[in-house]
Amino acid sequence: MGPWENWSERTTEVHHRAVVLARRTGSEDPSPSMTVGHLGPDGEVWEEVDCRIITPVHLLIAALEAPGPAAELVAGPAPQSLHQAAGLVESPGPSGVSADLHQAQAWSSAQRWALDLGHRLEPEHLLAVLVNQAHPQVLGTLAAAGINPGELKRVGLGAVGLSPSAVCALQPLPPAGVGGVPPLPLEELPSEVWSDLTRRQRRLPLHRIKRRAQWYALLASEHVATGTILDSHGLNEDQRQSFLVHHRSAVEVLLAEAAPTVHAQILDDPGRRVRRRHHRHTRYRRLSGVLALLEGWRTSFGNRRSNLLRRWYTFTMPRR
Repeated sequence: MGPWENWSERTTEVHHRAVVLARRTGSEDPSPSMTVGHLGPDGEVWEEVDCRIITPVHLLIAALEAPGPAAELVAGPAPQSLHQAAGLVESPGPSGVSADLHQAQAWSSAQRWALDLGHRLEPEHLLAVLVNQAHPQVLGTLAAAGINPGELKRVGLGAVGLSPSAVCALQPLPPAGVGGVPPLPLEELPSEVWSDLTRRQRRLPLHRIKRRAQWYALLASEHVATGTILDSHGLNEDQRQSFLVHHRSAVEVLLAEAAPTVHAQILDDPGRRVRRRHHRHTRYRRLSGVLALLEGWRTSFGNRRSNLLRRWYTFTMPRR
């Protein structure tokens, strides 16, 4: 069952309002653009769009604007006063949206909490989680709008039949270097571990890299070997994931310098070819199934080849 299947109609509307609000007032996401599809005159067309970020404030305003007991706590014209309290300003911008880490944490925590209680996910679950999360922007918006966080949480819990002392456990955020969280800088990480990884980087078989399959195989081999090395140092998860990100970046730089032709092939826009191929499939629907099958076999055999090369590199490379 998908997480949205446990949502009430009011929660679905809150999600829609948060997305629309983020498209109008959110800050632009500096990460790479996303690929979306839409129907064109000749069939489905895929294109890349930039994104705006949905934050906990967008979720808070959308939940407070939903009809319910919590909406009565909003003083004055709700949409205007809440937007002004949050400092949101509408401006033209990208049509795509991406989730802020804390906004995603609020959704996942509320969803898990509602499932554990045997409830359908309601906006009041989200409001209680947002207050418990205590994000500075959320607390600042509530203070500017004249809403007491404790009273908001009490009303939200009462609306779903819970006592004011009920506690919602927040789902943990991803460690550093995972899920959009930046890795810890090398200056904050143990220097002896990075020295071990640097020595390993100097002994990479870069002269063997002649094709993309060899490039990907070496990266996969390094990921496995580096994980084993890091496990022996007794690092926490933030340090471990940060070292994996830094080591992979360093290896990719070395690969780009040693195999510029392969690097150019990898930088070539594969998404453009996929979109062109997908567009051709919509025009030749009778052949699309056969072409998709052949493309799937090609990908499968390519993955097997890369896996065999990874095993060979793992076998021939030194452990330290």
